[in-house]
Amino acid sequence: MNILGDIDAQGTRFTTKNDPRCNCPQVIYQLEVYADQPAQIVRENRKGIIGDLMYAIMNKAFSSSPKQYWGPLFQTMLSEMSEKPVLFYMDNQKAQKGFEGLNAAGRIMPYEGDYFHLNEANFGGAKSNMFVGQDVTQDYSVSGDGSIVKTVTVNYKNPNPPSDCNLERGNLCLNAVLRDWFRIYVPKGSQLISAQGSEVKVTSYDELNKTVFEGFLTVRPQGAAKLTVSYKLPFKLAQGSTLPLLIQKQPGTDDDSYKITVGGKIFEDFKLLTDKTLNLKLR
Repeated sequence: MNILGDIDAQGTRFTTKNDPRCNCPQVIYQLEVYADQPAQIVRENRKGIIGDLMYAIMNKAFSSSPKQYWGPLFQTMLSEMSEKPVLFYMDNQKAQKGFEGLNAAGRIMPYEGDYFHLNEANFGGAKSNMFVGQDVTQDYSVSGDGSIVKTVTVNYKNPNPPSDCNLERGNLCLNAVLRDWFRIYVPKGSQLISAQGSEVKVTSYDELNKTVFEGFLTVRPQGAAKLTVSYKLPFKLAQGSTLPLLIQKQPGTDDDSYKITVGGKIFEDFKLLTDKTLNLKLR
């Protein structure tokens, strides 16, 4: 819609301009009104507006002259595939393998070296993810024999006031308590040393050829939370060697800040816009 402009669907004009009611694009706020705002009637197919809006978008794109929109749309499609707000799943297995080969299907990737993937799900009914920012620090400590202990710290912050979520008043509940079920995927065989910040005991298990640390925390509007997990990697680093690291981005996340530090000294500082590979000189 940033390329095509405003779109009309079901008698409503949708735009990507900022809506002060949520400090988010108007199209997001209006879709939430259709889907989630309490009403005195039973709404059938309350999310059907998404299909109607998509049809209107496609109709405007394909009915226009190719030179008007298709170039920017194609460029946007490539960047969206890389940054992963869009994933692909096809019934045709050959086509699906092609998308998986392009890393556009959301698969947990095999990797030789260090690996990190933070996967989170909001168990609340509100859309608190829109309002919560987070920054992740990964700190390495290498002992004399090459053993590596890694400490991951995730700081969460929601600076925005809460929505009025009283159902009787019929307001739109967008910003409420974030109920965050987290899973941290690391190299298989990693050993959990300690964990602070989870509201339940952090558990460890193997899945998808990785070791997973799983827990739960909450972040309240105008509040903050901190998660710290330390673990020992399942391999040692030889003197003079570099450590390859793959950070795999969770689809749908946006602009999370990452720092890579060695003994507290910053090695890399970046926004995680897409999957990122680094070679770390730790000793």
